[in-house]
Amino acid sequence: MASKTTVDTVQTKWGTLVTFNGHNWIDFYEAIRTAMIAASALSLCTGRSVRPASGRADIVEWDRKAGIAFSIINSCIIPMYRSQLMHTIDAEDIAGTWAKLLTFNNNANLQHAQNLRQQFTREQFDPKTETIQFFFDRLLDYQHKLSATTQPLSEIEVYSHLLSALPDTEVWQTQRNFITSSNMNTRDALYALQQAERIPRGTTSHSATANAVRGNIRGRGNKRELEEGAEKDVENIMEMEENICLGKAILLCQILAKLPRLNLTLANSARRKDTGKMLVGSTIRLEKPCIQIKRLTMMVLRK
Repeated sequence: MASKTTVDTVQTKWGTLVTFNGHNWIDFYEAIRTAMIAASALSLCTGRSVRPASGRADIVEWDRKAGIAFSIINSCIIPMYRSQLMHTIDAEDIAGTWAKLLTFNNNANLQHAQNLRQQFTREQFDPKTETIQFFFDRLLDYQHKLSATTQPLSEIEVYSHLLSALPDTEVWQTQRNFITSSNMNTRDALYALQQAERIPRGTTSHSATANAVRGNIRGRGNKRELEEGAEKDVENIMEMEENICLGKAILLCQILAKLPRLNLTLANSARRKDTGKMLVGSTIRLEKPCIQIKRLTMMVLRK
């Protein structure tokens, strides 16, 4: 029926089972319960389906399913735990065997659940030693372990701790404030934090925020500082010499487009017939009235 693929798992006709070792109840239980469903034997285990009376035609099918259920249990229990089930197995009592199996769940212990929750609340993200994805996966592991206890972790708790465990630095806290004010869901928040990971150490708040907004994620630093920075960047472009290459001009416009609260669109370029120069029309719309730049037209030489 089964062939072992690794030390900890067993491959069966009804899926991969996790070998119970006393410390992996959740993984074991989810796998064996799924296998029982696949074998149409879970109702026998839970007692919802009882053995038909002798002489009935369906008793053979019921016994066949019970035999499969016993085989599944036997395939993923190490001897020291199997011995505790033998009295119900010998009695061909599949419901009794399943009930005894459930007593191996140490997650049902209240103290165990409380200890896991305490460990969860102490978790802190350290960008020097791990990625934000690795940290998030660790939080999900706590949620997984607590899912079968009386104190499960909700998605909101995981989301809140993901943000509260961030380092107390300007870059990370800026992203955190942006995420909360934008009411992002968990996946979008994780993506936004992954953008913050790309910021080189030692960058200033303004440049850090500008870099963090790749992929349509916009950071929020000091509002006045960002607006002044946008004004200076636009002024610098207007002072560029006419012989700047088109590629550099577009690159600078793209940098501007990454600034918070700034929406910049490049119009289609057109060649002037009389001069051979390229016209790049750039319309810059700013939500803040303090920046009143309506249109920026640059003349650049074609290379």
